[in-house]
Amino acid sequence: MLLLACVASCQEKKTVAPEPAPVEEVDSVVADVDTTDAVEEEIEPPKSADELFDDFIYGFMTNRKFQRARIRFPLRYEVNGRTDSIMPDEWKFDRLYSQQEAYTVIYGKSSDEEKAKSTSLSHVVVEWIELSRRRVKAYEFDREARGWMLTALRSMPLARNENAGFLAFYQRFATDSVFQREHVTDPVAFKTYDSESFEEISGVVDVDQWFLFRPDLPHDVITNIRYGQSYQGSKFRIVAINSLSSSMFSNLTFEREGDTWMLVAFEN
Repeated sequence: MLLLACVASCQEKKTVAPEPAPVEEVDSVVADVDTTDAVEEEIEPPKSADELFDDFIYGFMTNRKFQRARIRFPLRYEVNGRTDSIMPDEWKFDRLYSQQEAYTVIYGKSSDEEKAKSTSLSHVVVEWIELSRRRVKAYEFDREARGWMLTALRSMPLARNENAGFLAFYQRFATDSVFQREHVTDPVAFKTYDSESFEEISGVVDVDQWFLFRPDLPHDVITNIRYGQSYQGSKFRIVAINSLSSSMFSNLTFEREGDTWMLVAFEN
């Protein structure tokens, strides 16, 4: 009887926790807030991080202290043509594309791919392209005496981007299988590498085989790192899909034919 009395007493003292209030989505002029409670161990970028931009940007995306030290405050932020400034106490850690399974780069010709390996670059723009929202956020980096620095942010409608027409085509190509089939040349050039000898294997495949060998195509949010490549006057677009966690990559080559684009080659 004493035990039953204790249980009944405990149950009477229980209270029901109130439901949390709904969170409203806001469109802020500052970078996205990192809501992760646990901060993973951050590796200090090597001193050579400023030699190659790709080495620098990896440290910038994954190390809070390094990121804050490499922003020129007050940071100029232009939204739809209106200029504002972000102060140090307003900045929130921005992971950019470090949590994406893959990042993409768009080239106008194959020789532009060498620009990513250049150690003499002085200006690079990282474009965060939200295809579904039709928005582009551009991070502008400049190499200064102390190394690479984030010097400006720009947010604009996708229609103002130099690749707006191609990006509209690519989104449909990546999400509509019927449209995709109609925009793959038959046969299409194909290149891959032997998994053991790493020897190049080249040939052609038909459209049905493309659907067997094609890589996963990012279609909601993609990136474009502009190392200085030019698109003016080019009838080609090469979409490089690079894995952040491995050496896997895919290159898709599109050629403009009339008022549309066709996939003419791909490499895995």
